Amino acid sequence: MKWNREGGRLRRRIASAAAVAALIAGAAVAAGPASALPSPSETLGPANFTGSSWLNLTDAPANIVKVGSTLYAMTSEGGSQRWDRWQGTTVDNMGSNQLATRSGFPTNLNYAWWLTNVWIQPGTGTWYGIVHSEFNLPNGNYARQVGLATSSNLGLTWNWAGWILTQDASFVAPAGAPAGSYTFGVGDQRLVVDTAGGYFYLFYATGYRDPVNHSSQQSKYMHYNAARCPIANIATTTCWTKWYGSSFSEAGIGGHDGTVMPFTGIIHYGDPAGQFSYEDTPAFTYSTALNKFIAMGHDWISTTTDLTNQAWSSPVTLTGGTATDNCWYLWPVDPATGSTYSVGSSFRLYGNATGLSGCAVRARYATVDTSGNPAATTSWSASNGYTHNQWRSEYATSRGGTTFLPMEYVTAAGGNQYQWKGSETYCTVFSGTQQHPGYACDSSRTWQAPISATVTLGSDGSIQVPGSCGNTAGVTVRILKNTTQIWAGAAAITNGGAGLTFPGGVTTTVAPGDLLRFVVSGVGGSIACDATTWNATITANTGLQNIVWKASDGFTQGWDQWRAEYTTVGGTSMSAMAYSRLSREWESGQPYCTVFSPTEQHPGLNCDSVRTWVAPSAGTVTIGANGPITVGGPCGNTAGVNLRILKNGTQIWPGSGYQNVTNGGSYTFPSGITSSVAVGDRLSFVVQHAGSSIACDATDWDVKVNF
Repeated sequence: MKWNREGGRLRRRIASAAAVAALIAGAAVAAGPASALPSPSETLGPANFTGSSWLNLTDAPANIVKVGSTLYAMTSEGGSQRWDRWQGTTVDNMGSNQLATRSGFPTNLNYAWWLTNVWIQPGTGTWYGIVHSEFNLPNGNYARQVGLATSSNLGLTWNWAGWILTQDASFVAPAGAPAGSYTFGVGDQRLVVDTAGGYFYLFYATGYRDPVNHSSQQSKYMHYNAARCPIANIATTTCWTKWYGSSFSEAGIGGHDGTVMPFTGIIHYGDPAGQFSYEDTPAFTYSTALNKFIAMGHDWISTTTDLTNQAWSSPVTLTGGTATDNCWYLWPVDPATGSTYSVGSSFRLYGNATGLSGCAVRARYATVDTSGNPAATTSWSASNGYTHNQWRSEYATSRGGTTFLPMEYVTAAGGNQYQWKGSETYCTVFSGTQQHPGYACDSSRTWQAPISATVTLGSDGSIQVPGSCGNTAGVTVRILKNTTQIWAGAAAITNGGAGLTFPGGVTTTVAPGDLLRFVVSGVGGSIACDATTWNATITANTGLQNIVWKASDGFTQGWDQWRAEYTTVGGTSMSAMAYSRLSREWESGQPYCTVFSPTEQHPGLNCDSVRTWVAPSAGTVTIGANGPITVGGPCGNTAGVNLRILKNGTQIWPGSGYQNVTNGGSYTFPSGITSSVAVGDRLSFVVQHAGSSIACDATDWDVKVNF
C-alpha cells in the first residue's frame, strides 16, 4: 500500500509477467531446461462482482476466513482508513458489512493502517491480523512497518499487539544512491501458512527513498524479502526472524533484510530517470494439486517445496493470461472452499485498482488452472539472464561459518579488477578455477541445482595451493549442501605441497534450488599464498545423458548465455557491466546506464545499454521478443530510445539506422528475423537514447533467441 498523504493515491501500474526475474535459474544447457511445473492457463473474470460491490471498498488484499459455514472477509481502504467486515456463504455473495474498530493502535506518528492477512487460531478461535502501516517521518514523508493485531469477536474489534517487522536498524543505502537516501521501511507483506513445517512466512518489500523527490519518486531499488515465525508462537511479537544470507537468522525488529529469490523486477518502484513506474506485489499460497507453495504474478507462476531454504523454481508463463491487466495487490482464493492459504488446481487470482487500463474498477480476478502439461523450451529469453548462472561466487561471513552472502564482481581498476570479491580484499574468486580465502571470510564457489537428480562431485584436476612464501599452514576445503557439510578434506592442504586428489564416489541428491558450496578456508594467522586451484565438477545422470557443470564455466557473469554490457553512444565495442549485490542491478558506472530488471534496461547520456547473448553452439537462430517493447514516460520527454541488434559488432537489424520507440509508446518486434551463428558469436541488443534527454527512457525489451 502506498498512501500519498499530500492527496490522492500514487499512480502505479503492474509489471507484466515478462518483467519477472528468473526466480531460480534452470539448467544452462544448449537445449534449455525442461519445465518442472505444468503449464498453467488463466481466464479473465468479470470486471465487477455479481450481487455485490464489496471489493470496491478496499485497496489491499481481502482477507477471507471461514467459521462454520460462513465466510468472513476483512477489507481495508487507505483514504478513509475504514476497515469493513463482510460475510456470506460464497466469495460472490458477500454482504451485510459492518465497520470494524481498532483499539490501542499507535497514534503518535499519524499512522495509516491496512489489514493484509487474517488467520484464525484453531482451538482458541482468536483472529490474528497482519497489519501494514505507513507513518510520518520528521521530514514530512512516510515510511512503513508491519504489526500484529488480534480480534476475539469475529473481526469487529481489533486490538493492537505490537510491531513484528521493522526496518534494518543499521540501514546503509547502496553505493551510487543519492546522498541522504533513507530507508522506505518494510511492508506490502503476504502471509504463507506452512502447517506441515510449523511456520508462518511473511514475504515483504523493502527499499529506500531518494531524498530529493521523496514521495514523488520511490526508490528504483526495491526488493522482496522473507521472515518467519513458528505457528505456535504467533502471539509473541518477537518470534519473527528475517531471511538474510542463506538462512532465517536476523531479528524481525531492526534486523538485516535479505532479498529472496531475486524478486527484483517483480516489485519495482521508479525507473532510473525518476518516473514513477509500476508495482507488482505477487500472491503466495499453497497448491494442493501441485503439492507445492506457489508465488504468482499476472501471467507467471513459480513454486517451491522448501520454504526453509527459499528454493523457488524458474517461473512458468500462464497462457491466455492478463498481461495487460493492471490490477494491483494480487491475492488468491479457492472459490470452492473460500481459502486463501490453500487452493486446488483451479482458483482465482484477484487484484485491486482504480482508473487503470485493464482494471477500470476497484477489483477483478483471473481464474487460474494448473492442470496443463509440462512443456520443454529451446529458447533463451533475456529475462532469464538477469542473475548469475548455475555457479555463483559467495563468501562465508566467518571462518568455518555457514552464513553466506554473494560476492560482487569488480570492474573498477585496482587489485580486484575483474574478480568476484567478498568482504575482504583477498577473499575472492579470481579466475575460472581459483579462489582465495580471507582472514574471517571463506571463499565459496556455489552451484544451484536446476533439476532433481543424484549428482557425483569431483574435481577437474587436483586441488592445489601454491608455494609457502613464509606461510605453510595452507587451507582447508569442504563441501556444504545448503548449510550442512557433506564432505571435507581429511587435513589441511599445505602451501606448496602435493595437493589433494579429490576422492571418487562422492555423491548427493539434490532438488531444484539446492545449493552445493565448495568452500576454501584459511588456516592459522596468515593467508599469504592461499590462492587455491579447485575446478569443482558436478555430474548429473539424467537417464538420457550426463550433464556436467564445471566451476570454471561459471566465473563470468550471466546465466543462460546472457551478459549485461554497455558501449559508448553508437559504439560497437562492448564492456561488461558490474552486478551490484546491493542494488541487484547491472551497472555500467555511467549515470542511469543500467540493466535494472530481468526485462528492462536504461541508456545513459553517454552510454548505450546492451543485453548480449553468446551462442553456445552453431546453427540458425530466430530472434523475437516476449511481448511488445515499451518505453516509459513521457514525463516531458517524447524522443524515446533507438534500438538495434549487432552480431559481433556488425549491425544486423534494422537494415540501417535505428528503430525508434517514443516515450510512452510501444513497438511489436517483427517476425522472421534470423541469423546464423557459430559457437561464441555475440548478438548484442542495444538501447540508445534519442534526443537530448534520457528522462523516462526505461525500456522493457525481453529479447528471445530460438534455435
